[in-house]
Amino acid sequence: MHGSSPDHPRPSREDLRSGGGGSPRRRTRAARAAGALLVVGLALGLQPAGATAPASAAPRTPSQAEVDAARAAVGSTASQVAQVQAQLDAAQAALSTAQVQAAVAAEAYDAAEAELATRTTAAQSAAAAASDAQQRADQARAAVGRLAAGSYRSGGGLDRVSAFMSADGPQDLLDRAALLDTVSQSADHAYEQLRAAESVSALLQQQSAQALAQQQQAAAAASTARDAASAMADAATAAVATTQQQSAQLVAQLAQLQGISTALAAQRQAGLAAQAAAAADAAARNDRSRRQAAAGTGGSSSSGSSSSGSAGSSSGSGSSGSSGSSGSSGGGPGPVPSGSSTASSSQAAAALAWSRTQLGDPYQWGGTGPDSWDCSGLTQAAYRAAGVSLPRTAAQQYVAVRKVSYDDMRPGDLIFYGTDPDDPSTVYHVAIYAGGGQMVEAPRTGLDVRVTGTRYAGSMTWAGRV
Repeated sequence: MHGSSPDHPRPSREDLRSGGGGSPRRRTRAARAAGALLVVGLALGLQPAGATAPASAAPRTPSQAEVDAARAAVGSTASQVAQVQAQLDAAQAALSTAQVQAAVAAEAYDAAEAELATRTTAAQSAAAAASDAQQRADQARAAVGRLAAGSYRSGGGLDRVSAFMSADGPQDLLDRAALLDTVSQSADHAYEQLRAAESVSALLQQQSAQALAQQQQAAAAASTARDAASAMADAATAAVATTQQQSAQLVAQLAQLQGISTALAAQRQAGLAAQAAAAADAAARNDRSRRQAAAGTGGSSSSGSSSSGSAGSSSGSGSSGSSGSSGSSGGGPGPVPSGSSTASSSQAAAALAWSRTQLGDPYQWGGTGPDSWDCSGLTQAAYRAAGVSLPRTAAQQYVAVRKVSYDDMRPGDLIFYGTDPDDPSTVYHVAIYAGGGQMVEAPRTGLDVRVTGTRYAGSMTWAGRV
């Protein structure tokens, strides 16, 4: 039996029940205080208390003031982390906005260029028609001149009275009368041709002038759109560089505040961004399902049935596409917009295969090849290579193609993006569905033609079949 001594006092019953070291409440309070100090030390890059102290040193119990300071520091750090995260989110949102604005400006430039091409062709045709009409008027004028000159050489012109007075008998009188009728008819016909030719020439000259004025207006609009697109592209490029720099600094700040490495912080940030994108895609799919249901599913899709998951989507739209007879504009879901499909499945596959041959080519707004592209320039060229004609701009392509459900997409179908999913005039981007949840696109300034995962956020209510 071991007795007690001054060096080894007998433990109390409370100590024995608690396993030694004081009451549970006292030990829990000390542990929390020590933990708070440890968090603050890690956040500020300090060594934990006692890390370099001799093994024989007695443990130090933090004061209540130190515990309160530690808790305040932890709260301050958490607040700073939240602020930095908010700054990162704001920078990414600003970048996305700048990129969409640049895409909208590029689409407007494409439309202006297409209008200029149309007006130029019309002006050239009108000028050619006016020139041809002027030649015909000149020919008619020359014919009248020859007729007048011939009449003058025959004696200054015959009139019926003098002809009849100088006739040598009845037969000569009849002959002269017939000749006068023929000459009169020829003169009348020549003058009628001249007047008609001059009228046509004047009308076509007026139309040519109007067509030329429209061409000049279209050229000015294209120039303005080009300047706007260039400015937006430059702004988006600058925004990318600025956001990347800000993000790198903010991620490093996060790493310091959270006591983790910069690489790990960047990895975590990328994971959070991916989660946000997935949530946005899921919300977009749900919203699209609602809109397609509101538009009705009375029509039949081009594939005849819905094959869930064929578009690489985790949740289907719940309806099939249709080439309905009425269009849809802004203001809410309407009937399935009209459009037609002329390409066979083999042509769609050929268009997709051709688009893959352009991977790595740089994006250029207004680019139609052969070595740089914008989004609609790539899709137009891909289908042209497959023997199918598409309009120039993404918005025009959306109007032209048959609308299908995302569940029914096949490789080669087109995915469109707009600021209003039910207003075709807001379409600013188009990509080619590649199957397996992937697509081929010419994305934006600074990025090359690529294969990437299918995005649904910002997509139009319907996909398109060429």
